Amino acid sequence: MAEQRRLLISPERLTTSSNSIALNPGELHYLQRVLRLKPGGGFTICDGCGGTYLASLGNAGSANLLEKLPAIQAATPKINLLFGLFRRDLDLMLRMATELGVDQLQPLQAEYSLLEPGEQRIDRWKTILKEATEQSERCWLPLLEQPKLAFDGLASPAAAGVCRWIGVTREAGVCSLQEELQSHAAVAAQQWQLACGPEGGWSPAELQIAVNAGWKAITLSSTVLRCSTAAICALALMQHQRLQLNGYKSTANLPGHRFEIS
Repeated sequence: MAEQRRLLISPERLTTSSNSIALNPGELHYLQRVLRLKPGGGFTICDGCGGTYLASLGNAGSANLLEKLPAIQAATPKINLLFGLFRRDLDLMLRMATELGVDQLQPLQAEYSLLEPGEQRIDRWKTILKEATEQSERCWLPLLEQPKLAFDGLASPAAAGVCRWIGVTREAGVCSLQEELQSHAAVAAQQWQLACGPEGGWSPAELQIAVNAGWKAITLSSTVLRCSTAAICALALMQHQRLQLNGYKSTANLPGHRFEIS
């Protein structure tokens, strides 16, 4: 099947009785200048919630919906990444996390965090997630939560069917994430939560709160990883295990995505 690049449009804009959708200037620029489509040129519209449509570029700044394709179900277990805010390579981490199939992202203002994002930066993060979703041909847009204090994020009780792990360094007797992902609890879980710390790691108080709330300490490597490296290393392991649990042996079998199942 010939490749058709994707454009992410919110479900609200697609719930219309008309088969013609007005495009905004950014979307037009992407289709006409980046993809170099002419009127009648084909592409795929994704709503970020599992819905996809075959479409063509219309006249006067519009897109024509040609066919609604079968919906793609969200992958399980759901992968939720909580990360202590850090400065270097955070944008890159968000892009790669999207490519690796993360479902939910929760920024945490930790005691050792050096970054306090404003609304402009958070809007940029949302743009990165949208563009990475389009580029990686995902059907589901990751949910980016508003930043909260690490104490609050780590203290919240876990729901049933959730496995939660917190990354630590320089602690003896800690299981690896690889081992945890193969445990009976992880295999049967509906959601995996992973908390990665900021520069300097978690404070003793944050770690104690996490232990009290049922977070289990894990390690990712025999070496100390940077914040962005740790998050991506963990997500790669989690996505690989999720693919195995869902019975996919090769990327050729994945519906709606060449590399992941969401």
